[in-house]
Amino acid sequence: MNALKAIILAGGLTVILLLGVATFNYNIDPMCFYQCEKVELGKTTLNTYYQVAQKIFAHPKAEIVILGSSRGQTTPPLWIEKETGHQTLNLSMGGAELSAKMAFLNIAIEQTKVKKVLWFADYFELLSELADVKIKSTPALRSYLATDQDHSKLSHILSDIIGLIDHNTLEASFYSLEHSSQSQLDQGTGSGLDFDRCQSENYQGEKSNREMEKEIGFSYDTYSRKILRPEQSKKAWIQFVNKLEFLNSKNIDVVIIIPPYNPIFSSRLANQYPEIFARHRKWIDDLKNLKISRIKVVDYFNSIPNDDGTPRYWNDGVHFTCRGAIEMLKHEI
Repeated sequence: MNALKAIILAGGLTVILLLGVATFNYNIDPMCFYQCEKVELGKTTLNTYYQVAQKIFAHPKAEIVILGSSRGQTTPPLWIEKETGHQTLNLSMGGAELSAKMAFLNIAIEQTKVKKVLWFADYFELLSELADVKIKSTPALRSYLATDQDHSKLSHILSDIIGLIDHNTLEASFYSLEHSSQSQLDQGTGSGLDFDRCQSENYQGEKSNREMEKEIGFSYDTYSRKILRPEQSKKAWIQFVNKLEFLNSKNIDVVIIIPPYNPIFSSRLANQYPEIFARHRKWIDDLKNLKISRIKVVDYFNSIPNDDGTPRYWNDGVHFTCRGAIEMLKHEI
């Protein structure tokens, strides 16, 4: 066999292999990128964004929604429901930035009776106006993104083709075959929290002091060296304000909660990166200066009420416990 025939044979085998991988991934569709044109409650998927959408569709009577990143996930929606008498969904999700929060909110406005939004605001949610690929690549969710997102058919086609042969998709397909259980259609993150225990004087948190201090160090290194470095996007800020004005026009109340960092984390950030800390302060001032009638801004950036800096209130440098969440919200719901 000469060199040319060997190259042609190798190329042909490669094409056959890629087609086989693409066909397998398309049929399994672990991330709901190809066969999920609408949100279906019985659909199993590894796509966490789609799972959040399923929970919204499963609770059409919800009147209060919580929006947040992982920092909002320790808020018990059933505690708010008990206190207010209004069905509550916690749509917080790890890594959720502005476009994800707005997409979830758009779904909730369409599918529920939402009257109030509790928005855990993160400085880093405004670092980009671009949507996560897992939303942009999911047909059932794409329409809920901001109108100025990239909706180019060509870009979606190219992204779909690349995704079909991506090794991450292949790994997800195999994982999906082994873990095919349906996601729980509860009321979102924090649904399983024992909120009576969180409020108890005997509550000591989930970690020891040593574990928490170690986690503070890890989170500080990650956030100070990477996550908090970029400046906020002006375009994202405009999108955020426009969404608040839209909610105001729909007579939907919004409470924007500005949570703090752990006292040790905050002190280190202020001392070692004063320029980043100053940008936080400006962002907070901008929020407070918003003149929209149904928007209330609650500033806890300096401290959670009654915070003693222990694991009762903190899991690490940025994530507060259920007790911390309740302390910030108990006078705002």
